[in-house]
Amino acid sequence: MKKNKTTFRNITSGLFAFALISLCGPAFSQSGEQLSKDNWEVSASVNPNKATKAIDSDANSRWDTGGAQAPGQWFQVDMGAVQPVSTIVLNYEKSAGDGPKAYVVSVSKDGKKWDSVAESTTQAPRGKLEISLKKSTKVKFIKIEQKGSSTGTYWSIHEIEAYK
Repeated sequence: MKKNKTTFRNITSGLFAFALISLCGPAFSQSGEQLSKDNWEVSASVNPNKATKAIDSDANSRWDTGGAQAPGQWFQVDMGAVQPVSTIVLNYEKSAGDGPKAYVVSVSKDGKKWDSVAESTTQAPRGKLEISLKKSTKVKFIKIEQKGSSTGTYWSIHEIEAYK
């Protein structure tokens, strides 16, 4: 009987640890530690005055296109220094239907030479888009470019995050 109690305790301890780790989600992705946004600067092809709302740590504010999604719209992050990035997260949970219709993610160390690291020709999932890079890549700039179009929805980013 003692063995069953020990096994039960080990299982419940493991489940508790898993639940605790799951609740700490905003600071950690499956890929690693969230990078600080303290030195980030952001820009956008449309509504550039609202771009900082995507890095203000307020899930209720957002950057958006202010109109229909269209190919060529872009959102860019200058992280201030070259850093290793393995995952990029676009959070638009408060505007669940406003994910990019199709996109290309490019990264750069100098803002001049860009490498495409991810792309999709289909609608992003509702609420949040987690883009895992094939390997941790050292970058200073991240650019997401809209490739799709939609007359009924904006493209919104409530928060953009990057993880080591």
